[in-house]
Amino acid sequence: MELYAEIEKRENGIKIIEMHTAGEPTRIVVKGYPPILGSNILEKRRYVKDNLDWIRKRILFEPRGHKDQYGAIILDEKTNSEADVSVLFMHNAEGYSTMCGHATIALGRFLIDSDHLYPPPIPDDSGKVTLKIECPCGIVPTFIHTYTTSSGQLRSNPNLPVSFQSVPSFSVAVDCVLEILINGRRKSVKFDIGFGGAFYVIVAASELGFDNSCLDSNDLSLIVKVANDLSNHVRQSKYVGNIRHPSSEHSELNFLYGTIITDGRDGSEDGGSRNLCVFADCEIDRSPCGSGVSARMALLYAKGIVEIGKPCYYESALGGDGFTGKVVREVSICDVDGSEKENLRAVVVEVGGKAYYCGVSTFVIEENDPYKNGFIIRT
Repeated sequence: MELYAEIEKRENGIKIIEMHTAGEPTRIVVKGYPPILGSNILEKRRYVKDNLDWIRKRILFEPRGHKDQYGAIILDEKTNSEADVSVLFMHNAEGYSTMCGHATIALGRFLIDSDHLYPPPIPDDSGKVTLKIECPCGIVPTFIHTYTTSSGQLRSNPNLPVSFQSVPSFSVAVDCVLEILINGRRKSVKFDIGFGGAFYVIVAASELGFDNSCLDSNDLSLIVKVANDLSNHVRQSKYVGNIRHPSSEHSELNFLYGTIITDGRDGSEDGGSRNLCVFADCEIDRSPCGSGVSARMALLYAKGIVEIGKPCYYESALGGDGFTGKVVREVSICDVDGSEKENLRAVVVEVGGKAYYCGVSTFVIEENDPYKNGFIIRT
């Protein structure tokens, strides 16, 4: 139809690739952003937040998206010579994540299947490609299984997981206790705090007064509210002082991203563990949360529950498709001057999962549309 061609040609069109990883969407923006200024990725993250946030709202908010939509921006130019590509992540509240595992997995497939990388990547003898994806938290090595088509094109293998290795992840605080109001009653809640590219509270459902099987429920509204309340209490508590990245170079990472509620299992047992990540403004991660898995694994390692190389398995409340996680090595964290941080036991965690294509979109803006800049209805 001529209308399709007309929409495709509009100058203000925003080109999107739609993907999901274990149910969590990634709306990859491939065209439609004006130049994003900044000499490094954190400056570019700050620039889009301060100057181009209206585009995020048009992409993620209704009527084109919804309150739990998630997106990624592939930068036109990488900002680190050691990286293959630089990306920014975006969501519904303060706007821009420092790390996103599920989106990294989706980007791994997309970057192989598209023409965004030059020179094109070369697989090893097993058909695996390693990409260095620069995220605001640092460079994230990402591993994609590939095959070559009959016409000689390199493509990602949708039947095998994409995996990535986290930035140095670590235990921040364990056995923290806060008293919060749940269902009109005050309750002491014990939780841990970990870092896996972003800072998370990790808490068992039973600590919040729920049965650990509550994550199987179709109605998560109360659980989500309590998780969000706990995040806000922690942000106002003495524990906020612990939410500091040891490297001064990463001071923009110093905020609590969200709370992960678990079923009380550590993930190493048969059947693995279920968890629910509630981040930003009550946004629900449909996946097990890749950076959250990194934080959980770092905490388990610090507690002596898992060893290097021990695989764990995590599902979200959806079930059916999850992420694997394992600690691959211990590392040191250095400040900008090269000095190592003492008494910090950081680890690299490898997280794997599958991503799938959902569609291709072209978003257009009609100037007389009263809702052109998007809106969110919160319940």
